[in-house]
Amino acid sequence: MSESVYKTKIDMLEHDLRNVKIEVKELDVRLRMNENKADVTASKLDSIIDIVKRINNKIDDFAKTPARRWEMLVGIVISVIITAIATYILKG
Repeated sequence: MSESVYKTKIDMLEHDLRNVKIEVKELDVRLRMNENKADVTASKLDSIIDIVKRINNKIDDFAKTPARRWEMLVGIVISVIITAIATYILKG
């Protein structure tokens, strides 16, 4: 092969190498953008999980509140019955 053929092939290889370097840089930029998006998504997901936990705690509190009221009502009824029995016995 002649020197001009080698020169042409070297030029083509250098051109291809420049294109590959450009593509690598573009891929690096896209990769960094995706990493940033993943970080933002993870942060948003953590926030959503925290909100769901708080909602679950509030639901649990609301669920317990009627039970507490019911227990208090039962306690009052029992106290009234015991007071009525004690009054009846002492009066009697």
